[in-house]
Amino acid sequence: MARELTELEPGNTTYRRDLSVSYDKLADLALAAGRSGDAEALYRQSLAGRQELTELEPGNTTYRRDLSVSYERLGKVAVESGLAEEARRCLTIALDMRQELHQQEPHRADLAEELGVILYLFAGAVGEQADVRQEIIEILAPFEQVGTITRQGVSLLGWARQPTTE
Repeated sequence: MARELTELEPGNTTYRRDLSVSYDKLADLALAAGRSGDAEALYRQSLAGRQELTELEPGNTTYRRDLSVSYERLGKVAVESGLAEEARRCLTIALDMRQELHQQEPHRADLAEELGVILYLFAGAVGEQADVRQEIIEILAPFEQVGTITRQGVSLLGWARQPTTE
């Protein structure tokens, strides 16, 4: 249905965004069913739509955030498939975008947590954890102090505060 609406009104960016979200949901289901190839193809369709939206409205932070999500998900698929270079490439793009979004809106706890998550994923993919742990603490601790952090953020902070052997 989202595809039909997009075809009927190609200039409607809301329909186009809804279509990319639909591709992500289908990809998530495919991934959960163990069909990583199908999931990757669907994530790439979502990515293409999100790239177009971001090009149409480069100042739209929602579209840029969505685009970073696409790269993050493709990075996760690459990690699970053992494609280290592709994982690094996708996660680096997602990380750069999330850092940019956080810098633009540093008081948004949701963007800070999302940056923390992508830092965690990046650290796991490339094995650089010590600096990443400290960066996550610096990003999330202020939100913890004022009580605007979710359970996921608290959990991430717990991981970051664990002593490392590096």
